[in-house]
Amino acid sequence: MLVLAILGIALIWYCTRWGAGLMDDSFMYINSAQNLVSGNGLRWLGGDGELNPLTHFPPLFSLTLAAGDWFGLEAKSAARVVNTLVFGINLLITGVFVERLTHSQWLAVLGSLLFFTSDVLIEAHAWAMSEPLFLCLYLGSVILVVRYLEQPSIKWIMYAGVLLGLSFLTRYIGIAFIFAAILILIVSRSIPGSRRWKDLLAFMITSLLPVIAWVAYTVFAIGSITDRKFAFYSITLKQVLRTFNTILAWFIPGRLVNGYEIVWIIAILVGGILLWLRTGVHHEKRFSLSKANTRFLIYLFLTFQFLCYIPIIFLSKAFFDPLTPLNNRILLPLLPVSIVLLLQFVFYLWNSGGQAVRIGVAACALILLGMYGYRAMILVPRLHENGLGFARKSMHTSPTMEALRVSPQTLLFSNSPAAITMWTGLPAYGIPNVDMMRQRIAAEGGLLVVFDAVSLDLYDTNLADLTQGFEVVDQYRDGTIYKLNPP
Repeated sequence: MLVLAILGIALIWYCTRWGAGLMDDSFMYINSAQNLVSGNGLRWLGGDGELNPLTHFPPLFSLTLAAGDWFGLEAKSAARVVNTLVFGINLLITGVFVERLTHSQWLAVLGSLLFFTSDVLIEAHAWAMSEPLFLCLYLGSVILVVRYLEQPSIKWIMYAGVLLGLSFLTRYIGIAFIFAAILILIVSRSIPGSRRWKDLLAFMITSLLPVIAWVAYTVFAIGSITDRKFAFYSITLKQVLRTFNTILAWFIPGRLVNGYEIVWIIAILVGGILLWLRTGVHHEKRFSLSKANTRFLIYLFLTFQFLCYIPIIFLSKAFFDPLTPLNNRILLPLLPVSIVLLLQFVFYLWNSGGQAVRIGVAACALILLGMYGYRAMILVPRLHENGLGFARKSMHTSPTMEALRVSPQTLLFSNSPAAITMWTGLPAYGIPNVDMMRQRIAAEGGLLVVFDAVSLDLYDTNLADLTQGFEVVDQYRDGTIYKLNPP
């Protein structure tokens, strides 16, 4: 597993040849870190050149990138280094977790191999985003909660609370796993009542203090708990099924999932209930009844993570952020846990079945590993050759960016404002309101910059409508600069 972790670090470094992938969210993290290092606080550059406090995202990833300055690393380089190293750590934690639950070294290595070859996990660690750091803190906390369930000691649950509090400061969805841990502490009847409530209080203090502190800072900075607008946006059955489709496609070819989501969900529920009922320990004589009960609590804890995480994602989408995509990135924390649960089920089948069952289990494991390897063989060369987002290869020699660098500073609107700021240092606005953009350019002067690689569907417009009334100033291989025609 350690060898795989080292190879994994080398793999992500290879994939990020052009730098860690950049998107709009990356800009918020990196630009805030850059401003912190420059002495301007944890703030990001807005379209008018104003510095806005970082509240839309939690601060820990930006703080981590800013700490790279101590080692001579600029924030973008620090993002690549941090997420590369974290891939190896996360791979190792996943393998260790499998080994702790199954006491099987070959399954632990298989779990590490699945992590190593997962195209979803590889790509997630190749972006300059907070998910890899979040995953590290979260997986570490899971190991500590499991240790507490196996060997109740207040120190383990307090350490877990610290990591989960830090995970919230990395991604707000970390609150879901705090709830999951609270639930498992409440139902852990094997721990004496007075002891359990004392440990629960200690956990809540250590995990929720960072939450309270950051909420207080946000209220002080912007006068509100969140900068997201509260409203109601309906959740459709199609969106729910798409969520489960994404999860199922981690382990099953998409062509076998599309249209059969409900069938697969029922099959997984039946398998999960079977695993719960048998717990996979009846065949191990060295396990006592108390050990079996502990194993059941561990499965229950892992289940609580799904039961807390997915509903909170839907609540966030329904009331705060309807544009939240129910994709691999958002659901990523559930993937390593799914691998662990799958391998625990494999362990149960292997030890409770006959030779035919074992042959079938081995064949399925090889097929799954082959599918992961095939996907990785397609993804890795593409990442190495082209890069990701606006850190891709073509952006390093972008003539549009070069033209903006040498042009007089003016008001800028673009379908990729974050890319402009990241590559030129110039403030820029997006184009959420085309009429407002035209009014401001007409009143104050300015330019519209349209990059070919960024879809205008994101702004619910098309090129003809967007550029109506504009004329081309310069056209390059990757983008076009427009000015407004005089009335």
